[in-house]
Amino acid sequence: MAATRTRLTMRGWRIRRLRNRIILSFALLLVAGQGIGYWLVDAASSRNARGQLQQELVAGERVFARLLEHNRNQLAQAARVLAADYGFREAIATRDAATMKSVLHNHGERIEASTMQLLSPDGMVQAQVGRSATCSKRPGATARPARSSARGCMPTSWSWCRYARRC
Repeated sequence: MAATRTRLTMRGWRIRRLRNRIILSFALLLVAGQGIGYWLVDAASSRNARGQLQQELVAGERVFARLLEHNRNQLAQAARVLAADYGFREAIATRDAATMKSVLHNHGERIEASTMQLLSPDGMVQAQVGRSATCSKRPGATARPARSSARGCMPTSWSWCRYARRC
């Protein structure tokens, strides 16, 4: 009798009726179809999202590049205007520090610059108004030497002005 019961419990895992086999096969087929459908939809959604992100990054890069170019053109124009100022040129020629600072301050106010510097060809600061050129008020800022390599902003042969709107 014990052998018969053992055989029945082991046979319990077998599906003897056709109806139960059909139901189980249909359920497994349904679950497999839903899994494959989910996988396909997930893959398509991910591919679409990556494509949209790539397009938005390219568009954002173009807008940023245009904004930088526009800002560079505005600052170059401001440098040309300052270089054409007769009083500023005379102050530089006579090395009148007070007048140079006054002109730099006034011009900086017009163009909303936070810092204005007059640099010599070797990069030494001749005059400066506004916040420090290294933006020391910003947390974590490190001191950087002034560079005189702004090619488009050379109003005279021996000096140029450096503008910084916001640090």
